[in-house]
Amino acid sequence: MAIRKNDIVKNNIQIAIGYLNRSVIPAGTQLRVWKASRTGILHCTTVDRTISCANITLKANDVTKVEQP
Repeated sequence: MAIRKNDIVKNNIQIAIGYLNRSVIPAGTQLRVWKASRTGILHCTTVDRTISCANITLKANDVTKVEQP
């Protein structure tokens, strides 16, 4: 199943962001895809607004698509 724009995905790995990896997005966090490239690169933001992060770039292999009704 392809991951497209505005899909909700869950990351499978812990993501270290920020200077010297001080900020961490834990595995299992839900992310909203705002751009998906053909090469499998996803540009995402967190759904949870308590985690401050502007842009997360991931590979499609590092996430799992969340099925929503």
